[in-house]
Amino acid sequence: MVRYERIVDSTLSDQTVNDYSGATMRMGMTFIPTNFLSIGLMIKLPSMIIYDQEYIQETEVNYSDGSDSYEEIYDTEDEIELTTPFQFGGGLALRTPFVNIAGDAVYTDWRQTRYHSSYRVEQNPWIPDSLNAVFSWSIGAEFTIPIKVLPTRIRAGYKYDPLPRKCYNIEKQRRAITGGIAFLIAKNWLLEASVAMSNWEKTSISSAAGEIGEKYKVNDVYMALAYRF
Repeated sequence: MVRYERIVDSTLSDQTVNDYSGATMRMGMTFIPTNFLSIGLMIKLPSMIIYDQEYIQETEVNYSDGSDSYEEIYDTEDEIELTTPFQFGGGLALRTPFVNIAGDAVYTDWRQTRYHSSYRVEQNPWIPDSLNAVFSWSIGAEFTIPIKVLPTRIRAGYKYDPLPRKCYNIEKQRRAITGGIAFLIAKNWLLEASVAMSNWEKTSISSAAGEIGEKYKVNDVYMALAYRF
């Protein structure tokens, strides 16, 4: 049946679900010229990543007669394999009995990313024109509170992690602020909790809507329990 009622509202919903698995290897070495200074070097081998992606799109249209709305659902699944590039990094750490300060930097040439399955393999020749090499860095400090019953460590940090995409006009590069706390239990167990808050802003051009501004905020919470030999 053809509908002639005027459309008063419409909603487009996109949902993407990714299930990741993969493997990589990281190697490093540390030089300790004094009791208070450590110098580290790191190389991370390309990561082999497989992820199953499900994309769901729903369109809801509301008509002026107030009757039923119309929904159109588009659902597709895909398995994608890719490798990420080498990463090279280095860092410094200053240690005292109650305060530790550390900083590091990592270089990644994202132009070396390659797809190995799905229709995305066809995108490999254009990756060098779509991605950048980036230089990220971070700094942090850890303070130890020498409580006899429950030694406590408080941590805070800052990270500058630029987006590698060339197709975006980056208004505000990706940055993160981190904080955490750790408790040493019975001299062997370390209970840790931390939070990382990052944000960035970008704009892109759409033929249908013109310039589109986007703001992203990501808050991650981590919990860990470690046993120290």
